[in-house]
Amino acid sequence: MKNRMMIMIALLLSAALLAGCGGASKTEAPATQETAPEETAPAETAPDSFEITDEQRAAFEKATADLIGADYELIACLGRQVVAGTNYALLCSGRTVAPDAAPFFSVAYIYADLQGGAKLLGFRGLTPNGEFVQDPLAPMGGWQVPADEADGLAAFEKAMEGLTGVNYVPIRVIGEQVVSGMNYCVLTQSTVVYPGAAPTYSLVFVYKDLNGNVSMTDVTELAVPGAPEEIG
Repeated sequence: MKNRMMIMIALLLSAALLAGCGGASKTEAPATQETAPEETAPAETAPDSFEITDEQRAAFEKATADLIGADYELIACLGRQVVAGTNYALLCSGRTVAPDAAPFFSVAYIYADLQGGAKLLGFRGLTPNGEFVQDPLAPMGGWQVPADEADGLAAFEKAMEGLTGVNYVPIRVIGEQVVSGMNYCVLTQSTVVYPGAAPTYSLVFVYKDLNGNVSMTDVTELAVPGAPEEIG
């Protein structure tokens, strides 16, 4: 009886020891290394400015070096197309080499190759009615190129006051028209005020009455055509 009692006590002690060891033995989760959040690449910047770059100016001058009969002033780059080289659509003002010649606006299409050469593909005339015409000297339908664009720009800025939804950046006043007051046609880069919106080009028409009041009367979106060899 005594022996049986001793065995039972020994068994109970063994069980208690095993339970105690099991409760104290815990598997710790592997330590996780804290890492810094991955940096994201900066958002893509807005498209290139319409301002003429040194590269574009050099290509234009090289392509028109042998051109005679008219003088041109570069104003803005309206388009850029990567091919086996680069095509540029460059807005310029021109004036034929003749007494009292009237100025005009046209888009010069320049191809710059990969070897540093440049070639003039052709011109398209730009008129205030929003058309690109074959002849840059075509009649402008009662419009004329202003000798000084200060009045047109002032009227434009006043007409834009309080305007929301679209941001219009003036590039050049390309026409003025005498009515009972004055109409102005302003070439602009226009961008809808919305994240990621791509800029386009528009002709903004502004009317200034005889009392100096101004209003925006119309907006025509301008689709710049491709190089002459593409549109025939």
